[in-house]
Amino acid sequence: MVCEALEEKSKDLLRLEIRYVQETCNPSKTHRNWAGKLKLIALCLALIGLPLPVRAQLKEDDAQLLNYILNSLKYADTAERFIDKLLDKYGADQAVKADLEWRKVDIHNLRGESDQAAELSKVLQKKYPKHSRSSLADLGSIGREMAKVTAAFDKATTDPENAAKHHQAGIEVFEKNVEPSLNAMVTDLNAKLKTAQEKYIKARRANPDAPPPKEYRSLRGNRDNVELVRISVLRVFAGVLRSVPSLATKRSEVLNKGLAYAQTYVEERANNRLLQWQAQMQKGRYEIELEKNAEAYDSISVLLGIRPPVPRGRPVPADLVDYMKKLHIEAVLYASQAANHAGLHEEAVDAVESYMLGADKGPFALNEAHRDPKLETYFFLAQLERAIGIAGGGDTTKGLAEVQSLIDKYKSQGNDPKSQAFVNDARKGLGRIAEVSGAKLNAESYYEGGMGKFSERRFEEAVSLFLNALDAANSKDRKDVVPKTLIKIAEIQYILGRNAEAVMTFLELHKWVPLLGKDDLSIKKAANDAMSIATTAARANRGHAGYQALEKLADAFLNEVGGDIPPGLREFVKAQEAELQGDLAGAIDIYGGIQEVHEGKPEPVYLRAQAKVIDCKVQQWLLNAKKDDPDVVAQIKGLLAPLSELGKKAKEAGKLQAQIVCSWAAAQIYLNTGDQAKAVEALIPFQEEYASDTQYRAAALYYLLENQIALEMGAEAEVTYKPLKSDYPDHISSYYGALQLMEYFRGKGEAEKAAQYILDYASHEKAAEEIKTVGRIMDIVDLLLEAGLLEEAKKWLARAEAIVGDDDSPDGKRVYFRRAKLSFQEKDYATVITALSTYIKKYGEPKSSEEDGPYILQMLGESHLRQSIANKSLKVSGLKLALINLAKAVNGIKDRRDLEDSGERSKAERAYWTWSYLMMFTYKKLGDAGSKKAWVKIRRFIVLNKNTNMGGAKLKARFTKLLKEAEKHK
Repeated sequence: MVCEALEEKSKDLLRLEIRYVQETCNPSKTHRNWAGKLKLIALCLALIGLPLPVRAQLKEDDAQLLNYILNSLKYADTAERFIDKLLDKYGADQAVKADLEWRKVDIHNLRGESDQAAELSKVLQKKYPKHSRSSLADLGSIGREMAKVTAAFDKATTDPENAAKHHQAGIEVFEKNVEPSLNAMVTDLNAKLKTAQEKYIKARRANPDAPPPKEYRSLRGNRDNVELVRISVLRVFAGVLRSVPSLATKRSEVLNKGLAYAQTYVEERANNRLLQWQAQMQKGRYEIELEKNAEAYDSISVLLGIRPPVPRGRPVPADLVDYMKKLHIEAVLYASQAANHAGLHEEAVDAVESYMLGADKGPFALNEAHRDPKLETYFFLAQLERAIGIAGGGDTTKGLAEVQSLIDKYKSQGNDPKSQAFVNDARKGLGRIAEVSGAKLNAESYYEGGMGKFSERRFEEAVSLFLNALDAANSKDRKDVVPKTLIKIAEIQYILGRNAEAVMTFLELHKWVPLLGKDDLSIKKAANDAMSIATTAARANRGHAGYQALEKLADAFLNEVGGDIPPGLREFVKAQEAELQGDLAGAIDIYGGIQEVHEGKPEPVYLRAQAKVIDCKVQQWLLNAKKDDPDVVAQIKGLLAPLSELGKKAKEAGKLQAQIVCSWAAAQIYLNTGDQAKAVEALIPFQEEYASDTQYRAAALYYLLENQIALEMGAEAEVTYKPLKSDYPDHISSYYGALQLMEYFRGKGEAEKAAQYILDYASHEKAAEEIKTVGRIMDIVDLLLEAGLLEEAKKWLARAEAIVGDDDSPDGKRVYFRRAKLSFQEKDYATVITALSTYIKKYGEPKSSEEDGPYILQMLGESHLRQSIANKSLKVSGLKLALINLAKAVNGIKDRRDLEDSGERSKAERAYWTWSYLMMFTYKKLGDAGSKKAWVKIRRFIVLNKNTNMGGAKLKARFTKLLKEAEKHK
């Protein structure tokens, strides 16, 4: 669990001049690694490590470039050189100089130079005591002390004999160095704030309009932030204590203290909504930890519908959008989790469906969050809570199907650590469904649930679920479920020291030889394990008749299946098991221990095992909190050379599987270090050369396609998509591949190609649920209309109409408008006018805030115009009606922040001025016929608008020419 600070850029519209803290926590135990994720002093160094907004006289372009180099590119050396140039440029300005020098602390932290960062912080504290960061610099030392706490608890796991001593050492560091320091910072900032506040009150008496001084605002912001850090740090400490059952009372004390702080913060720190919302989230999560789940749901659910105070018509800052989406999706996840634990299953389902899976199109919408790497985990876990809520609410079959679908989805994506972590979490979800619903599961579901418990090392609970799997097994499950379930039960019994039971369970597999065959690897492994355990136990219990009998039975089993399998292959299978359970360090040890030659015979899996050692190291890196650390990245890139050598040796030796692992691991390194061209090169063999691979190929083809698109290799991406579609028609990768190509070609303006791929997407079984929603059907219809595939569009419209019927809901209105749009493309303008006129009478004039509002008016106006042109009856009255509707449409689009950069606004404005000229030209005809009023109207319109763009140079020249003619008829 990692706490990190996020910096909100100073914006006039929000007046955010203080830092706020956001705790980023991977909600699944599967992904947690205290040793890896807290050991970089990340807890609190990050709180001061992100750059403050560059204020004062630093020019906007300089500030933006510096932020880009530091925040986005993370180029420490380039940033340092640029700051030196800026110091020369702005050196006389002390305020800017202070900001820039503090940014050098950020550079040290970016490089992982925590000691240098701390040393420079102390210097700058003394040099710029009034700077806002000076009062926060002590968080760095607190972060280092917190790292000692987690290190002590980590040491307890590797030195169990002295665990209690290590635990106590960690607690003492927290109670002596962490918590008192945080409390002292809060006390000091409160005292300084009180003095500054008194000065401000005096200034207000003299001048009621006096704004809050910068010092006061800065101190208040820092005080609020440190208080929020204290709340976060206490919960992190409680999380560390969770791993030790004997410290449950201590943990409860810490949680109750943190909850009290959070409650006070929510009630008293309302001066900044973003911070208050964070405290509200912390309050709810404390309540979850204390198992006050109904209260937690009440606390967190209030965050579901909140929106930041952004004035209408102003663009929403990108960093604020990111912040709010993260806050919202956390609220969805934890509200649904709390609701399920409290038995409020309907509320859990509603939270996910209403706020995450709905059709919201606004800037804070979450329905595409699964495409955002920062939000994908939350999206997945919230889906899991929804499935548990469905099952808990009574529809166990549907809930189980949802979870099994998630397991199948991520199992099919290969062995990357993220997918495996998702599979493990989904397995735990099956176990929770069994608990909340009390329903009987099928054998496969019990097995998956048992695997989830096994991954958490909750062995007794795992055995219980595995036994349920055996009880539930029917004839269809005999080959798929029973053997692997028996193997896992035997492994657990061995882990728990029950050697006789382990051997007997392995021997149960003897009867499965006729069904599975003697060459089945699971059977061979079971026979080997039974023999190994039985022999070891018999030697340890010499003369024990029972163990001697077991040894004879195991020996008979081993002989029946063809004797011993190569030790390297046996070890390879063990390593695979460890890898699948997330024990990457254990897998590396086993893979690395496989010898090249055993008893004079070459081990067939040696090269593959060597490649897997590197592959597992890459997986460890991808799960590590310091993934972007330059030193760590350099070490990972150093693995490319041995991978290349291994790949060459494997090719010479004809070891295709080893080649495949080498290519996959190299591709993962390239993909995650930003070298897309090299990644494409590494993945190309998966098109044809590695067509026989069953482990990585589907995911590899998708990554290849994705990066080809990123490199603007659209034609090549289409080639990659062909085997995805043909060889993996039901795989999640072909589903995402179709979506990627659709978005790519739509962005290129090639609507027909884009439509081809959206139809592929729609035919995929993974899209079956999505295309039952009107929102998704409308997306398909829009693209088909854009491509001019009107007959296909009619079919999809009919689907949507069947869903909404005569419903007056927003979905019903959307479908109604698309039907009118179809008529417009068929040039049936009379039908459009009738339909949209009826629409306005029925629903009222569309608002600009409505998704289709501006376009309804635009289409109505254009239909009036086109109909009059087609009937050769162009009249001023018709033009006026068209122009009024278009003007409303233009104004509506101006109000739509989400359309400002889409080209829709400029497109509508060009149409408006074109039609305006047509109207003025029609007035000219009337003027030429002797109507002086027509010339007056021309003159008045052009004079009022001549200082605007008027649709561009050509149109403006025409308007100017008309004005000159009108001037002659005064």
